[in-house]
Amino acid sequence: MKRISKVFQKIRRFLKSKVYRIQKLFNAQKKSPFDSIVGGILLGVSGSKKNYIGLNGVGPTISVAEISFLLDSGNLSIENPFVVKIDGKVFRSSDLDIFDTIKTLVGTTVQQAWFEKEEVNVVLDRAHLIISLKDEDFVSPEAGTYATQSEFFVFSWED
Repeated sequence: MKRISKVFQKIRRFLKSKVYRIQKLFNAQKKSPFDSIVGGILLGVSGSKKNYIGLNGVGPTISVAEISFLLDSGNLSIENPFVVKIDGKVFRSSDLDIFDTIKTLVGTTVQQAWFEKEEVNVVLDRAHLIISLKDEDFVSPEAGTYATQSEFFVFSWED
């Protein structure tokens, strides 16, 4: 387990330097990484597994479950735990029927999206998605990603 932790730490340090540069660039431009997600229509939801292999092919392989939200504006992939509040009810990423629950949101539109210190928030027509950025919730080097035709963003932690 210590070896996995050391691998994560190395990957995190590398990604952190890249993420910091991206955040600094956006702050300088006064643009939010989520500007392009607002107005996006949810077209579908899928799940998959990612494998992280140790640096230089050495070390443990870590398998991580991932859920992807396909929007007409891009793809939002989540690896960290998340909560979805739909019509006043709370659903967790660990719930067995989470895919079926989220599929009911297909066709809804993203109204707002923003970052806070310990979470990423995405509000759809009748739902609020909250992705954890808490250090103890990380199961991989990143909490999630958002990719469009021309941009790629990594959701990560903050010291």
